[in-house]
Amino acid sequence: MKKMVLILSIALLVIGCGKDRAKGRNSNSVLGVSTVSLDSDKDGILDSVEGTKDSDGDGIIDALESLLKDTDADGVPDQFDRSNSDPTNDSDGDGVSNQYEMIAGTDPLDAKSTPNLRGDRDRDGLPDIIDPNDNNSDTDGDGIKDGDDADVNGDGVLDNGADHDGDGMNDDADNDDDNDGLEDDKDNNDHNYDSDGDGIPDGVDSSGGLLDTDGDGIIDVADVDVNGDGVVDNGTDSDGDGINDKYDRIDNGKDKDSDGFPDDIDPNDDNADTDGDGIADGADVDVDGDKINDNGTDSDGDGINNKTDVDVNGDGVNDNGVDSDGDGVADTYDTINQNSNENSNENSNESSNESSNESNDDDNDGLANDVDKDDANHDSDGDGIPDGADVDVNGDGVNDNGFDSDGDGINDDADVDVNGDGTIDNGADSDGDGINDAHDTIDNSKDKDGDGLPDDVDPDDNNPDTDGDGIKDGDDVDVNGDGINDNGVDYDGDGINDRGDLDDDNDGLANDVDKDDANHDSDGDGIPDGADVDVNGDGVNDNGFDSDGDGINDDADVDVNGDGTIDNGADSDGDGINDAHDTIDNSKDKDGDGLPDDVDPDDNNPDTDGDGIKDGDDV
Repeated sequence: MKKMVLILSIALLVIGCGKDRAKGRNSNSVLGVSTVSLDSDKDGILDSVEGTKDSDGDGIIDALESLLKDTDADGVPDQFDRSNSDPTNDSDGDGVSNQYEMIAGTDPLDAKSTPNLRGDRDRDGLPDIIDPNDNNSDTDGDGIKDGDDADVNGDGVLDNGADHDGDGMNDDADNDDDNDGLEDDKDNNDHNYDSDGDGIPDGVDSSGGLLDTDGDGIIDVADVDVNGDGVVDNGTDSDGDGINDKYDRIDNGKDKDSDGFPDDIDPNDDNADTDGDGIADGADVDVDGDKINDNGTDSDGDGINNKTDVDVNGDGVNDNGVDSDGDGVADTYDTINQNSNENSNENSNESSNESSNESNDDDNDGLANDVDKDDANHDSDGDGIPDGADVDVNGDGVNDNGFDSDGDGINDDADVDVNGDGTIDNGADSDGDGINDAHDTIDNSKDKDGDGLPDDVDPDDNNPDTDGDGIKDGDDVDVNGDGINDNGVDYDGDGINDRGDLDDDNDGLANDVDKDDANHDSDGDGIPDGADVDVNGDGVNDNGFDSDGDGINDDADVDVNGDGTIDNGADSDGDGINDAHDTIDNSKDKDGDGLPDDVDPDDNNPDTDGDGIKDGDDV
């Protein structure tokens, strides 16, 4: 098997070299003379240097396995990891998984460096040395005991084994890893919910020989219409897939990331392209990129499963519908319109409005509307990286848009310097923003009205303040004044996006000296940081003097000596801070949530994040 994989990996490399040869660029290749300097795995080492060596003996040569990427997050780079999709793999053979060693702080590649796994105080099946809470058998409170939980601390990152179907339970504890309704001990392919690629989960598929009266591929006991007369005669079918709910383990109506792959079998509900190969999960035959098919079959080996492939046999003739955007996925199943990027690049000299109308990317961020959760904002998390190139689109700390080998926030597909060594290794970057031109929908070098907002996303290239609110468009969080943020985020709700705001939390302390510029009251004592003599609440004054010991520094204190007489300016809102230093007017609270409008991200919503706690009480 490994020999076959090795042969295939070399073949893929040859094909890649052939494609580059056709483009007519000069350099060397791993398998002889090519016309381009290839670094197939983008790890900074040329294929010609890595050759056909296979460091981990997994059948995939080093030239195709990155020294920088750790696909399964087990602490071992893919190049040295025999199984890039299984964090429970034991690379050094010491009896402890790579993942456990990484958490325990030992070396997963050194058999002499082994953690002590004895002791399990809370008897949850997770050794104390890697248990974040030895006294709580369910650390994150999700109902799954820690030993069976794939994500023990609930931070969105797997830390206890693999979870192929994304149900929260690690595969060792899960008796149905692919959630197809067929238990693993009876499933010949427990990592593929649809082994024969007919669109029917294995657990209810009649290919196993069970009775199927109407011949629709669904066994009678699970078929909602047993005789095929169009009338439901066997239970209910909530998601309309022909399988009655009693036997249906997969709810086709729930698809959080709109990738065409239901959440019940999606290993990452927040990432439409889990393995970052450019194919949406619903069409990808190998969703997690472990070289094992887990989503149907693929006759022509192009990575797109037969069900969604517009050219199933790879003969160049469409035999499965129409493919409008030319990405190889039939329109019937295509959740991502690739024309968004193409139109944006082709029309980069035209207005952004024309570009977005012709494409399917309203905010021109390189992320198609189909998968963009914020079509009005080209930079949803305000980090300065357009969503299409951003590895963490919503800024929650969990990657939801591909991989990022060098940790610069730009995903590898769009990053012009993938390994972060200062050398461009992935295309050209005309405007110098770190994003290669092929993926860059915004040309930062063009700003006709000089407002700091590139023409490609500026609704009016001739007006530096489109909505006339006194804030130039580049700094304005709501450029067109429609009440919807379309240019980054605005933590304090003052109308200036955080990139342009010198004081993001409006506490009177500038960002460059504020150690917590997302919190206007870092120590929670009720005094904004700018007026607080002890900003971090550690008992040591770090922001001026406080003559009367009331916690407000003398510069901001309206009654410096504490004698009850105002001796330092006026105090309009009666909070003890003089107006000259008071950035927060406590008398204004439009939505009555206890959080003044000056620091309220949404003055019209008393519970901005919808967690049931009003903003004034919400930390």
